Amino acid sequence: MASDSEATESGHTRYDVEKIWTCGSLLMGYTGATSVKQPLAAVLGQVVANSFGNSSEIDRVQGRETLRPATAQVLHSLYEFHVGARDQHQIPEALKGVLLVVGRDADGYWLLELDYMAQATFYTENGFHTIGSGAAAAYVAHSLMREYDSMGRSAADLRLIAHRTVQTCIDTMGGQWGVGGHVQLWSSERSGPFAKASQQEIEAIENGVEQWRGIERESLNQLRLGGAPPPEGVPLPEPPNTGATAS
Repeated sequence: MASDSEATESGHTRYDVEKIWTCGSLLMGYTGATSVKQPLAAVLGQVVANSFGNSSEIDRVQGRETLRPATAQVLHSLYEFHVGARDQHQIPEALKGVLLVVGRDADGYWLLELDYMAQATFYTENGFHTIGSGAAAAYVAHSLMREYDSMGRSAADLRLIAHRTVQTCIDTMGGQWGVGGHVQLWSSERSGPFAKASQQEIEAIENGVEQWRGIERESLNQLRLGGAPPPEGVPLPEPPNTGATAS
């Protein structure tokens, strides 16, 4: 799971926040107001501890049935006491957010979304899902990388894909769209606990992404459609060595 780090208040005040955190053996990410995330994280921490203890595996259906009512209770209490503009559904626009939960059970990893109405949806088909103001850009970025199918790839590959996707959102939607700061990335490998990437690990991932982009640039330089000449300064590729001799 990866995110940017920028929070925006009143459309202009910006500051860094942690949008991803561990809750028992679950990994959670929230997009929305920090005034919702903080009480939500506190309540869910207690619920997970009481319901699942130190278990490293949580059945996905049981997880959904436990997290959904707890999330709904927190959200409804915040909506009830909020004073301000309300939309047609009587939910304050400023308080709308989405919770993303990653867990693991006997069938593998699972991904659950709980929206601002606490409606729950599992996303398990392609191993990729995005929420928040950068969601559209993230889907476009991932679509451009669809040849690097995420299913079945190593954790190291997935960290590169996740970082590149979020960094693309930061680079293209920074500013008025409320996406910015730096990339935060958490992962789990070989059924181990979820852990946040250190600054040193992030730098190594950034280096890997730049190498990846460099390979893509070079591959485009080598592409010749319709016999077009190479760009100026780009050498022609060496002919293949077939083992034949000419006289």
